Amino acid sequence: MDQIQAPTTHNKIDMNEPETSYELEYAYGYRNHNCRQNLHFNAFGHAVYMTAALGVILDHKANTQRFFGGTEVTRDNNFSCHTDEITCLSVSSDRTTAVSGQHPDP
Repeated sequence: MDQIQAPTTHNKIDMNEPETSYELEYAYGYRNHNCRQNLHFNAFGHAVYMTAALGVILDHKANTQRFFGGTEVTRDNNFSCHTDEITCLSVSSDRTTAVSGQHPDP
């Protein structure tokens, strides 16, 4: 009698997609490498900054975040997405609109 037995289904490949979805809960990090003036505050006093291909709006009192930009994986709104790291960020003079940009693809 063998003490260890191979499972009967270990060589079967399941080609079905998993029944799961992804949702971004919290983004850690801040891009400051080779960037300047990329942290702003909006009209509500929330910090607006970037990390990777994602724009972040941080409500530091509630410790919650909202996101803009992002890639197709993180995008949950109708805004266009980035395909690479954000390298510039600006907020309008009335602090109600934020824009982000990346280097164009070569």
